[in-house]
Amino acid sequence: MILLSILCISLFLSYLVGKQGEKKEIGFTNSFLLSLFFSPIISMLFVINSSLRKETNSDLLKDVEKVVLKEYQLTKEEQEEQNIKRIDIRNRVLFLIIFLITLIVIYFIK
Repeated sequence: MILLSILCISLFLSYLVGKQGEKKEIGFTNSFLLSLFFSPIISMLFVINSSLRKETNSDLLKDVEKVVLKEYQLTKEEQEEQNIKRIDIRNRVLFLIIFLITLIVIYFIK
């Protein structure tokens, strides 16, 4: 029973890390498998250090481009750099929150 609960928790944490890796170059599958084979904490470090995928950001950048053009008169390259930095910072904060929650859960389970 204990082994089954540990397996469920591990799969859930692997899924969370995989969802965050979806937006990065590492991808969902690779981050999920890394999390299963090593641990969610180690694979989270790999996902955090992976760069953002440019294809997935293009749609988001087009939507944000309209707002940024109204507020600032920046070039498209400067806008893309700022948006990518904002997204990257937001993702790092989300990873930090997930990481801390994971550590707290592991601490209280033991």
